[in-house]
Amino acid sequence: MNIDFVEANETNWKNAKLEVFDNQKSFVSNPTKILAKAYAFRKSNARAMYITCNDEIVGMFMLKDIHMDSKFYCSIDQFLIDKNHQGKGIGELSLLKLIIMIDDNKYDGIELCYIKEDDVAYNLYRKCGFIRYPIFDDGNEHVMIYSF
Repeated sequence: MNIDFVEANETNWKNAKLEVFDNQKSFVSNPTKILAKAYAFRKSNARAMYITCNDEIVGMFMLKDIHMDSKFYCSIDQFLIDKNHQGKGIGELSLLKLIIMIDDNKYDGIELCYIKEDDVAYNLYRKCGFIRYPIFDDGNEHVMIYSF
């Protein structure tokens, strides 16, 4: 399985036909909103990224820089795998590859959030080495950190 990341741009942004299951729609934004959010956070070095598996777009996420608790983090936001590709290990492989790719010389760690009821996301993030930081929780969103 060849996992790679491709930045969303003016030529590929319409190519992704990504969907999640109905019971997951309250946990993650749709691809159009992720693109809009990346644009809105462009001053924070935000960029929308596609996950490809064997050159097929199978998922999406957004990266941005954040300062939190006097530390500098790369934030992974809106991490999703298309419903037709879930359960195949793509999410875990993608997240582990992303952790390796993020520059540990630039950042103190990686931050991400998940919706409290999303046990699948929590278990995936924990399995990949993220630790929950309840002090930063924001209502229904729980914060996890991967420290370098």
